[in-house]
Amino acid sequence: MASKGFLKYFLKRKWVWQSIISICLAVAVFSLTQSGHGLGYWVRQQMVTALSVENDWMPEIQEVIGWGGEQVYEPLVLPVSGIVVKNYGWCSDETGSERIWHEGINIKAEIGQPVKAATGGTVEKVSGQIDQGNLIILQHQNNLTTIYQNVEGVKLKKGQEVKQGERLGVTGELPVHFEIHVRGSAVDPLEYLRGNSSGV
Repeated sequence: MASKGFLKYFLKRKWVWQSIISICLAVAVFSLTQSGHGLGYWVRQQMVTALSVENDWMPEIQEVIGWGGEQVYEPLVLPVSGIVVKNYGWCSDETGSERIWHEGINIKAEIGQPVKAATGGTVEKVSGQIDQGNLIILQHQNNLTTIYQNVEGVKLKKGQEVKQGERLGVTGELPVHFEIHVRGSAVDPLEYLRGNSSGV
């Protein structure tokens, strides 16, 4: 079961699909360059032009495959002060019979504590009732996304701008689930909150 879970996690990674597509494109281009048809000749000419020292494609290539220089992010703040009861990574499911991948951290806090935006951004999604939302997704600069779950008293609307530290809602009986995604892939929130996590 663990191997099945790992395969599912592996196939969800953006870079895996980027690699597969890149290989397929490389094979297609190579096949065309070996072709004796006019299209093959045209492809060879375009490749010679594109790879000329007069053209610097590296910044564009790095942007496409996500190998650009390290992004500089505004220091993130802890969304709620409490105790981390579940970490990012592999963990047991609720029954304890299977290992599952946990894409965020769960923070247990007293009921009614404010849940704040880790950094400024735009509300991309709010699910649940208007005054009883339980999922919030915020979009930020530099391909950064934060996700907050098990949040009560939410009165946000899609497209609304929020500032860092602004109240999104309050805690309920369940621990607040918090995720950080960079370029569509989940990362360990504690690595981005390091230095700002004294309350955890």
